[in-house]
Formats: sequence, C-alpha cells, structure tokens
Amino acid sequence: MGPKVAQLKAGGINLLKVVDVPAEDQAVLIKMGFGDILKAPGSSAMKTTTKEAINLDLEKKDSLSAQTISLRFVSFKAPQGKTEMKPPKRLYFQLRFFSFPNLQTDPVSLSNPALGSAEVNDVQMGKTYYLSKDRFIETHMGRVQSERHTSMTDQDLLAVTFDIDGSISKVPNENVKLANYMKDSMLNVDVFDADS
Repeated sequence: MGPKVAQLKAGGINLLKVVDVPAEDQAVLIKMGFGDILKAPGSSAMKTTTKEAINLDLEKKDSLSAQTISLRFVSFKAPQGKTEMKPPKRLYFQLRFFSFPNLQTDPVSLSNPALGSAEVNDVQMGKTYYLSKDRFIETHMGRVQSERHTSMTDQDLLAVTFDIDGSISKVPNENVKLANYMKDSMLNVDVFDADS
C-alpha cells in the first residue's frame, strides 16, 4: 500500500476518503525532497476507508476528545487540458473547516523544482510546482532583506492547524460532531490569484 492523498472530487476534498498518489506525482514529490514524508509511518500510510467502515462509536467512547487537524500545502499542480484561464504565478488558498471561520492563507509564488527557488514566469498546464514565499528578516544595523523560503526546504511553509477541544469550547460531544463532519463533508479549497 503506497502513499495516499485525500480524495478530490468536483473541487472538494474528502479527508476520510483517500486515494493512491499517482506514481508520476510521487516521483515529482520525491525529487522535490518529500520522500521522507511519503515513507513516514502514519503520515500517509492511511488505509482506504468507506463510509460504512467508519465506526463513530469509537469517538463516542473515547475519553480523549481533543483533536488536532493539520493541513500542509506543499505543491500546486496546474490543471491539465485546455482552459481559457491561465493559472496564476502567485496564489493563495481559502477554505472553511468544521465550525471555524473562513481561512485565507498567505500568498505564495509557484516555483519550479528544476530552477531552485526562482519564481516561475510562465505556468505550464499539467505541471507540478512547489510553493515559495518571501520572508523579510532584519539584518545588522536595522536593514531588512528578503529571503525566499520554499515548501521544499520548509515543510511548514504553508501549514494550517485546527485544534478542537470540547473541554475548552464547552460544546457537548464536539469530537463526535467533528467525526461526523469529516465523514459526511467535503473540504473545499478555493485557489485565488494573489495579484488580482
């Protein structure tokens, strides 16, 4: 059983249904430096589950009800085929998860693994790009300089973490509600042009 990714269907992501990462995408991710993540036990060795196989009674009986859900945006694959719109060189993601308000990520640039951290000038359809963003650091004497970071060197470059704890929020059975949400819902992640 190989690495898995959340199922993408009609623009939505179902976090409880997973599919195999295509071999060509695995090769690209390994070249980008994510081989360890693909092989790490527990990170992507999830078993394919169906709605019928999910046992919500385990959540109801579990005395540990706090949950942490983390999403990492590592790469962007431009759509394949002919389209009137060209993918942007800089983009950001927007999503809404469970009971949290809408979340918008920081803008990121697309970078080509073959060109290092250089920003892409022409986004090609069907090609995979990793994400990069500039961070400003203070140098000596109060000067500020830009330093480019990529998802290849910083795996948490664009990470989002949701902490759900019913003992803090005082929402009864919040862990069960979260499990039902993840079982029945799709996570829609919208991609926007950061320069428009």
